[in-house]
Amino acid sequence: MPFKTTSLLAALASCVALLAGCAGTPPPPSQTATSQAAPSSSFQAAVYRLNIGDRVQIKVFQESDLSGDFTIESDGKINYPLLGRVPVSGTTTADLERSIKKGLAQGFLVSPDVRATVVAYKPIFVGGEVKSPGEYPFTPGLTAQQAATVAGGLTRFAAEKYYIQRNASGPDQRFRATPDTFVYPGDIVTIEERLF
Repeated sequence: MPFKTTSLLAALASCVALLAGCAGTPPPPSQTATSQAAPSSSFQAAVYRLNIGDRVQIKVFQESDLSGDFTIESDGKINYPLLGRVPVSGTTTADLERSIKKGLAQGFLVSPDVRATVVAYKPIFVGGEVKSPGEYPFTPGLTAQQAATVAGGLTRFAAEKYYIQRNASGPDQRFRATPDTFVYPGDIVTIEERLF
């Protein structure tokens, strides 16, 4: 007995629905991807968690008095006009935009348009067997090898063993890195001495 067209279509629809259910919906990207990332992961400004020493630029459309650059102070906050001490450390720029927008909308502005960007990250520190150890500005995309180059290059005693100490979340994390491992703001990059 031949199948009716409607029965065949219903059977196909059921199969498609079953396959879609098996595939599932991919989970949304974690907001803490930066702090939990593998050491080799590239720096992503969109999910970067702001930290003490970072400088952010906040722009409020048509409100020059509420726009400017703000450095995150040792208590993890910025001093923002009208709102006072605003907690910033540990948030993303998107979180900061929402926080400022919410604060300004409570009796100050109607539907404020707020944009936040990082204009300067916390510096990195390069030490060990490099020619000019010290503090250097962070730039997105910087690798451990590039950090050593910025610090004058390796000395003749360098073992070319790179280590990074990172304090993204919780206790300090020190791990063995490769020359191509990406550096994050505030990282301490150390090149060990060669054993003779």
